Amino acid sequence: MPDPDAGQLVPEPRTSDDSGRRAGLYDDFEAFRTPTDTDYYKLFTGGLIIPDTNVFLNLYRYNEQTRNDLLTVLERLGDHLWVPHQVMHEFWRNRENVLKDPQDTDTCISQLTRHREQATGTFRAWANRVSLPQERSTTLRQVIEKAFDEVIAEVTELAGEHSWDDARDTYTDPVLGALESLLDGHVGRALNQAEHDKALREARSRAEQKRPPGYKDHNKTDGTAAGDYLIWAQVLREAAVTQRDVLLITGDVKEDWWRREHGQARGPRPELVRELKEHANVKLYMLRPESLLLRARQALKIDVRDESLEDAERVDRSLTDADRVRGSWDVILDAVQERSLVAAEFLRSATVDSMDEDALTIWFRRSSAGQQFIDSGSSAALSGALLEVLGIQRRITVGFAENRHLGTYGPPRFWTSPDTPPEAADDAADE
Repeated sequence: MPDPDAGQLVPEPRTSDDSGRRAGLYDDFEAFRTPTDTDYYKLFTGGLIIPDTNVFLNLYRYNEQTRNDLLTVLERLGDHLWVPHQVMHEFWRNRENVLKDPQDTDTCISQLTRHREQATGTFRAWANRVSLPQERSTTLRQVIEKAFDEVIAEVTELAGEHSWDDARDTYTDPVLGALESLLDGHVGRALNQAEHDKALREARSRAEQKRPPGYKDHNKTDGTAAGDYLIWAQVLREAAVTQRDVLLITGDVKEDWWRREHGQARGPRPELVRELKEHANVKLYMLRPESLLLRARQALKIDVRDESLEDAERVDRSLTDADRVRGSWDVILDAVQERSLVAAEFLRSATVDSMDEDALTIWFRRSSAGQQFIDSGSSAALSGALLEVLGIQRRITVGFAENRHLGTYGPPRFWTSPDTPPEAADDAADE
C-alpha cells in the first residue's frame, strides 16, 4: 500500500499460519508437487497403504504371473497395508460378476464372430462384382470361415484352461486363499449406524455440490452411489488415528479422485489433499495398480517382471476406457437425447460394460429393451454422442443381461452395430 511519507510502495507483509511460520512454495499447494523416489520409500516403509476395491478384483483379471507379483508386493507392505471395510464390502458384492468373465472372453468371441461375418460378406460382394465362378467363390469363402473358426475354437479352449469356474466356491478360490492370510488383521471396522447415516447424508450433499470424491457416481441407482465417499470417510478416520501419510492405490480414473492435466491423471484432487491434511495433518498420495508394481520394484527392490507391468497396464487400460464412458455417461445421454429421444430413453436402462479399440459394450437389464434399441437403429445416436463428447468412434455392442446371468444355461448373446460413419451418427433422427 502507498506510504504517504516516502511516496513509495510498501510490500504487504508475508502471510503466516497460526504458529507464525511463514508460507512457502508448496504450502496449500501440496497436490501439485511430484512425489520423489524417497517419498515412495517412506510411504512403503512408514505410511498407510490403502488398496481400492479394483486392486483386489483385478487379481482375477491378471495372468498368473502378474497376480503373484502383486500379491508379493502387498505381502511385503506388511503392517503398512490397511483396507477400508467399505472396500471389502464392494469386493464381495462384485466378485461373482468378475468371475463370470474376467478375461472378457465372451466379448472377444462375439467380436471375432462378427468380423468373420463381415469378412465373408465383403468377399461375397466382391466375388459377385467380378462374376467369380460359384465353386471358386465357395472354396475361398470357406477358407475365410475356417480360419476364423480355428481362432475362435483356440480362444475358447485357452479360456477354458484359465477358467475361474472352480473358484466360485470360496474354499477352492486361490485368490481368496492368498488374501485370507494377507489381509488378516488389516481390514478396518465398519461405520456404526449413526456414522453410516451421517456419511450417506454427507455423500448426497457433496454430490449436489460436486465436491470430491464420489459425485461422479451420483446417478447410480443400484445402491452404490455413496460407495466412494464411504471409503473416503473411513480413510479420514484411520489416518487421524495412525497419523501416517496415505498412499491410495486405485484404478478409478474419474475426475472426482484425480487432478487431470491434458487428459492425464497427475495426482489426487487438491480438495482431497487439503481435506486429509486438515482432518489428520498427513499427506495424500495416489497411484494406479501398475504404478504400484513399478514403484515397489524400485523402492523395495522386489522382483517384479516387466511382463507383469505390461499385463497390469493392459487390464488397467481396458477398464479405464470404460470408466471414461461411465464418468461421462450423463453428458453422453444428453448428447444422445439431442439426436434421438427414443435412443436416450432406451439407454437409461443400460449399463456400460467395457470398451476396447473396436467397440463399446453396453448391457441391458431387459432383453426386450436391448432388442428395441437395436431394431430402432439407436446405435447411430450413441456413436455420434461418443464422438462429440469424448472424441472417440466405436461400434456399439449390445449384451443381453438375462443370458449373462444364466451362464450355465447358455452363452451371453451379443449384437454389434455395423460401421457407423460420424456423419450418419450425427444425422440420426428422432422417432
